[in-house]
Amino acid sequence: MPSYLFILGRDYKLSLLEIVAYLKARKIKHRLREYSEKVAVFSLDNLDMKKLIKNLGGCLKIAKVIDPDSILFTKNKVRYAISDYGSNFNSLKKLKDVFKREKVKGILKKAARKKQMMPSESIKFMKKGTEFVLFKDYLARVVAVFDPKEHEGRDRKPKYDFKKVISIRLAKILINLSQINKGLLLDPFCGYGTVLQEALLMNSNVIGVDIDRDVIRDAETNLRWLKRKYGFKGHYKLIRGDSTKLRFLVKNVDSVATEPYLGPFWKQLPSKERAKEVMDGLEELYFEFLKELRIVLKKEGKVAIIVPKIRTKNGVVGMNFKRILAKTGFKVDNFFNKISFPVLYANTNDRIEREIYVLRQ
Repeated sequence: MPSYLFILGRDYKLSLLEIVAYLKARKIKHRLREYSEKVAVFSLDNLDMKKLIKNLGGCLKIAKVIDPDSILFTKNKVRYAISDYGSNFNSLKKLKDVFKREKVKGILKKAARKKQMMPSESIKFMKKGTEFVLFKDYLARVVAVFDPKEHEGRDRKPKYDFKKVISIRLAKILINLSQINKGLLLDPFCGYGTVLQEALLMNSNVIGVDIDRDVIRDAETNLRWLKRKYGFKGHYKLIRGDSTKLRFLVKNVDSVATEPYLGPFWKQLPSKERAKEVMDGLEELYFEFLKELRIVLKKEGKVAIIVPKIRTKNGVVGMNFKRILAKTGFKVDNFFNKISFPVLYANTNDRIEREIYVLRQ
């Protein structure tokens, strides 16, 4: 099997878990050779890498490991770029030896930022040149790059509220962590439908539930817009309802990917006392929801879910999620033995930290 370097996003643990879950769900034979905080090296069956990177939320580039002896150039002058993710002397020497052997003049394009090209820079350069990736002793040629303009286009949906909308990147990660593959995906707190839209574009059927009548109407507007602009083959259903009463709304779902209600939008850090009051209510919501979810989720189904932690003026207030799992019968699904859930997803200035879990029955 050929080997590939996957350039991981900022949250490298989530990026790596997402790749493993995606391959596992599709029964794609693979082997993880090694990984760092920037790069994961996989040997796997031949895939459409451009399609793969479109479906991943946490991967920046994919580069195919190449044998220097197999590189042939048809021109005597080549424009090339190097993104170095922690190479040793040998990987760079291999590339220079190829130019020397082939009697090719290499014109190096330096990255604008540090030692690596950013995705938008890579896309522009690769229209007229070749980007090589160096990592340890590996030499690889970039074959697929994440295109941020695609996300920007889908973020221009008709109905949007930044206080309530999950990012496309995180939506994709949750979908892939749920290990859905063309089955029926449920988002029981669907909001404006970002998780639903990304799952539809990945050929899954979806059901979205939300308690807010206006939000469900806006989600319908967004999905109709998505159908017109991008097209998709899957089917969707939107239900206005209370997800603590799921048994009366849906049945027999294959997987769940969701960011439940995480509490109010905090303009400033709350007191610890106020945060505890909010968290008590959220714990009740999560308990009632997960209790109902066990009834409607297929036995082998996975749940990718976000659990909040509230930053306060005097520390962080979290949820006793282990107790909720024990009471509802769900278990943490640590499907990758090198990284355990939960995985923290947070920026420095966030009022809410997100812990991401994958659950099983």
